[in-house]
Amino acid sequence: MRHGWVAVELFFALAGYNMARMLQEQTSLKDYVVARYRRLTLPLLWLAPAVLLLVLGSKSALIFAVSAPLQLHNLLRLTMDEFRHIDMAWVPSWFVAALFQLQLLVFLVRRVLTTMPVLPLLAGVAGLGLTVRLVLGEILEGPAGVMTFAAADALYWTPLAHVEALIGGVQIRLGRLLLPRGAFRVAVIAL
Repeated sequence: MRHGWVAVELFFALAGYNMARMLQEQTSLKDYVVARYRRLTLPLLWLAPAVLLLVLGSKSALIFAVSAPLQLHNLLRLTMDEFRHIDMAWVPSWFVAALFQLQLLVFLVRRVLTTMPVLPLLAGVAGLGLTVRLVLGEILEGPAGVMTFAAADALYWTPLAHVEALIGGVQIRLGRLLLPRGAFRVAVIAL
């Protein structure tokens, strides 16, 4: 997990790159939400029975069962008093929920994303992402300023902690942020 953050950022940058095309289509918020919900929830529903069997009887299984259909289970992670190693089974679904939440936010501010000058936009979302990570770190830190593994895990599945990667991917796909071709482009998107 030493380099896990880069993989997570790459995931969200590629998600932003892929969703940029949908932002240009003229659609209502309702149609967009329904389309995203169908796309992201169906895999979650396939995953749910297997994960529920793994953690049967735990509080996390109940939290997942109640909140996953609403794509809120990553945010309710904070309500889990204990975090057992078996609860790592939820992590993929938390990323799905974070992506769903970010996609809705991006859809709502799509006009700003397509009209605001790119450098101030990227600076603003980088500041937002950093602020969210710092505030969350302050909230979740334990004694002597050290975070537990479970608390630090929140930095991975909190949606606004990845906003700059997603917006960077959107800007590249829209042609508003030009980068050299090839592997270097992918590395820049991830960073």
